[in-house]
Formats: sequence, structure tokens, C-alpha cells
Amino acid sequence: MIPQEVLALAAPAQVQPTQYPGYFITDDGRVISLKRSGSTRPSAEFAHILKTSVGAAGYPVALFSIAGSRVSESVHRLVLEAFVGPCPDGLVCCHNDDNPLNNCLPNLRWDTQKSNVADCKRRGNLNRARGEQAGSSKLTENQVRSIRISLAQGSTCREIAEKYNVTPEAIRSIKRGKSWGWLK
Repeated sequence: MIPQEVLALAAPAQVQPTQYPGYFITDDGRVISLKRSGSTRPSAEFAHILKTSVGAAGYPVALFSIAGSRVSESVHRLVLEAFVGPCPDGLVCCHNDDNPLNNCLPNLRWDTQKSNVADCKRRGNLNRARGEQAGSSKLTENQVRSIRISLAQGSTCREIAEKYNVTPEAIRSIKRGKSWGWLK
């Protein structure tokens, strides 16, 4: 049974419990908690909308406190699991409009990764950050150009890796064109 306090916070949206005790999800992607900071027991009197944050991949995530541990879960996944059911094997959660911030149930579906990428390409939304624009990049475009010159002059991957504080595998990946292959 869903407490009245949760229904009031969720209105006019539909609401379902999540797999995490004391937490609920609405069909428009709001997460409702019955837990107060520092408390382990859920109580309807503490019902509030949980703040979410945008994770590294650009999708909103909710942080849950479960048995003293922190667990993070994508909001889009919570919505589909609560209202549609568990993710079938081999499928992923897809946004029909390719907007990772739109977690309304009608915008979500389980589908294959291949179909998801095809949708993104068809809509022209497959512009992933690359090179220096990627948040995890340790090298700049100029450094990669210098690395290529060093490789052409016979320097070893290990020597170059030490110079740029990256792994030898990162240098080998540049050498093979697996990473930074787009850079001229």
C-alpha cells in the first residue's frame, strides 16, 4: 500500500514502489523517499521528493541509503522497472526522444542497444564528446600529435606513457588508431 503522503507528493502522476524499501518512483521520473537524513527506518511523516543528480553519462541518478550503504540508480531505469517490469535480457533502457533528462514513462522503452544507436543516428543525436571534450580525457589534441611524432621517431610506448603520465596501453591505442583516430 502506498501512503497518502506519497500519493499527495506524486499528484497528478502515478506512483509505484521501487525495489528499494522506503522509496517510490512516479511515472514522470520523480523519486520519493520516506527516509530522513540519518534515519534508517522509513516513515510516511518524512515523505519528500529526493534530489537527483546528473551522472557522468548525462542521465539523472538517485542515491539511496540501503542498510548503511549508498546505492545509485538511474531514474529512467527505476521508472521502467516500476511501471513496465524488469529489464529483459539483452535490452537496455531507451529514451524515445534521445533526451536523457526526460524520464516520463511514455518516453521510455526497453529495446536493444543496436536499435537505440540507430534511433540516435537517425535523429542526428549521436554527437558524443570526444578528445579533450570528453570528461575523462587525460591528453590534449596537441599532446596526441606529439605522441604520434614520438612514435614515428621510434620511441617506445612505455617511454611515451611515462612522459605523459598515462598507461602504455593508452599509447598503443593511439598508435593503432583505436583512440584519437579521428584526429588529423
